[in-house]
Amino acid sequence: MEIDAVYKMVCCQGIVETSFVMVCELFAAKYRTFAGIIMENFWAVAVCVYPLLAYLVQNWVHLQLIISLFGLLTIPLYWYYTLSKCISVM
Repeated sequence: MEIDAVYKMVCCQGIVETSFVMVCELFAAKYRTFAGIIMENFWAVAVCVYPLLAYLVQNWVHLQLIISLFGLLTIPLYWYYTLSKCISVM
């Protein structure tokens, strides 16, 4: 059980930081604050909906599978994003 907790701490934190950086690179500097706020609002709604989903899907294996499948939707973003200007300047 301890390994699962460590895995969630490490991986979830990395996902949150990575998604925030991707959102910031997607928008111009003028709109980055607003984009970050909107992104965090979606996260807050997801945290509120998660207990309802957990109530509907009683098996934790299926619940984890459903939640993980939403991450597959972000794979096409790999080809959408180009290198940011900050990285290309270095």
